[in-house]
Amino acid sequence: MFRSNSNERKRRRKIIELEQTIFNKYQPNFQLLTKYGFVKKSNYFYYQTDFHNDKFQAQIFISHDQKIIGKVIDLDINDEYLPVHSIQTGKFVDEIRKEYAWC
Repeated sequence: MFRSNSNERKRRRKIIELEQTIFNKYQPNFQLLTKYGFVKKSNYFYYQTDFHNDKFQAQIFISHDQKIIGKVIDLDINDEYLPVHSIQTGKFVDEIRKEYAWC
């Protein structure tokens, strides 16, 4: 059938996973997560905080098997801001990535 071209495969490999980069050297200490502000749900911990003058929201999910998922929500449109996890560059997206990494 259809196969993706080599450029598309290369682009997919370059997608930035900020959460994996940040947490790569660390393992979550589940006993301390709530002290940092995480809320314990049934099978995961959840953290959210607003940043960039309350225009964006960082959402971090950590499962009990230590899988980490992060999202950045654009609060003006109440939807995920996807460029932060893409190869897209530019002054604005780079600024959002940097602030998100410090949340």
